Amino acid sequence: MARIAVILAALIGAPIVLAQQPSPTFEVASIKQPDSAASVVRIAINEVQPGGVWRSTSTLLSLIRALYPGHSFPGQIEGGPNWVGSEFYEMEARTPATASAAEIGTMARTLLSDRFKLVMHTETRDVPAYVLRLARRDGKPGPGFTKPAIDCDAYRAAMKRGDPLPVDPTRKPNADRLPCISTMMPVFDHTRVVAGANWRLTAGGATVGSIVPLLARELGRPVLDQTGLTQTFDIEVQYSNDPPRPDVEAGPPFTAALSDQLGLSLEDGRTSIEVLIIDHVERPTPN
Repeated sequence: MARIAVILAALIGAPIVLAQQPSPTFEVASIKQPDSAASVVRIAINEVQPGGVWRSTSTLLSLIRALYPGHSFPGQIEGGPNWVGSEFYEMEARTPATASAAEIGTMARTLLSDRFKLVMHTETRDVPAYVLRLARRDGKPGPGFTKPAIDCDAYRAAMKRGDPLPVDPTRKPNADRLPCISTMMPVFDHTRVVAGANWRLTAGGATVGSIVPLLARELGRPVLDQTGLTQTFDIEVQYSNDPPRPDVEAGPPFTAALSDQLGLSLEDGRTSIEVLIIDHVERPTPN
């Protein structure tokens, strides 16, 4: 999956108007809500497919996170009505075949300005955070870190060319993580490796730094990576996110799973973060 990577360039405290001057736009774009909530895949998708087609199936809040990197910690996007984070939209647009990732990001942000009337500004705030460190005395990561099963650079290059994709031999046939992405998802009987676990953080060909936003979302505050781990891994941590029940075996809580399975510890700290404030937004007219 080719993910958009763009750089937010805005003065602190200045309004972010997504289309203040002429900028690249999609050739054709459609936005609609799914026919029913049951038809929505509840994993946000933001990708460029072969042939110059950009697709997004997500809430507006998830799409803003994707298009404005660096704002994925809890509380880093504020304001706006409740539907911004709860209503899913299916978007599809045609891009020039030669468009770069940065140009597609600009087109997508312009689409939000034009169709959702989105206007935002930024503020800097000092907030509580967790510091993530290696917990083991020998300085080694835990068993939840393994060598990548496939070369994700080759996988993404093949996807971009439309060539046959490398196959991950460790992937289960149904309801398992897609190759070379990082996500939180339910644990099913055939994917469970930790007794009682019902939820998992799973990543393919990922660095610790790249999963920090997922950790932060689960923990409810920003996470600062001080593990010193820079190489790529396949990462798997399974845990229980439900209240314990006397009649059901419970998996480990998230923080215990991080320690036992990944060999990581959390310490209290503070950090300054840039917060995106939604000043104005409207539901789009479907087409």
